[in-house]
Amino acid sequence: MGARCTSRRCPIFAREVALTPVLAREVPGAAPRVLAADTARGFLLLADSGEAGPDDLPGLLRHLAWVQRASLPLLPTLGLRDRGPAYVCRWLPHLLSDEGLQVGQPRGFTPAEAADLRTRQPALDAALARLAASPLPPTLGHGDLHAGNVTARDGTFTLLDWSDGCATHPFLDANPAYLAPDDTPPEAWRRPATFIWRPGPTTPPGRPARPARGRGAGGGTVPRPGLCGRHSGRGARPDRVARRASGPPAPLGA
Repeated sequence: MGARCTSRRCPIFAREVALTPVLAREVPGAAPRVLAADTARGFLLLADSGEAGPDDLPGLLRHLAWVQRASLPLLPTLGLRDRGPAYVCRWLPHLLSDEGLQVGQPRGFTPAEAADLRTRQPALDAALARLAASPLPPTLGHGDLHAGNVTARDGTFTLLDWSDGCATHPFLDANPAYLAPDDTPPEAWRRPATFIWRPGPTTPPGRPARPARGRGAGGGTVPRPGLCGRHSGRGARPDRVARRASGPPAPLGA
């Protein structure tokens, strides 16, 4: 039929097999079109959705905001795990431990880098408290959002791999350091992407609302790091994150 298809066996990812067809059907661009799903055996057959690693970071962040807003009516029916600010706060001690940072391992953090990250825990605790108190509702979270889990075709985006799908604060699921191409200049991915995020009417994919400057009600900066899943950023190498984590941290939340 001329379409390239991919199949994926997910014996331990039953969540992905159940969630992907719903998102593909109800939220355009949230997941590839599902050609077949076998929940008993953990198989998905997905239509080709383009090339991985899109280079339009602002457009991708606007698409993510669209997916989050469009999925709000579905959230009560999806049975997602809570991975919001309170969950991340409880996990920070583990994430900042030698084990969590893979200190001394070939692609882990160095002791000096780990020590530097630990000095930032009070700021992270305060930022997470601000997010928890914000008026924005919990939304659909991807949990493992990096450039390898996004495809693009004809100016539209599709998100892949919903095995870590969760409910979280909308600003916790986007980490520009994971989404930007490897050759992106540091000044480009360090510059926060600002946009309006508010519940209500959504903008269809392919015609996103223009980014707005400032932090009005419902607005804010896309933060780093994005800590949604238990193992945040599994698809991004720790050594890459360490290089990108140097320098002043970007604002986290409004």
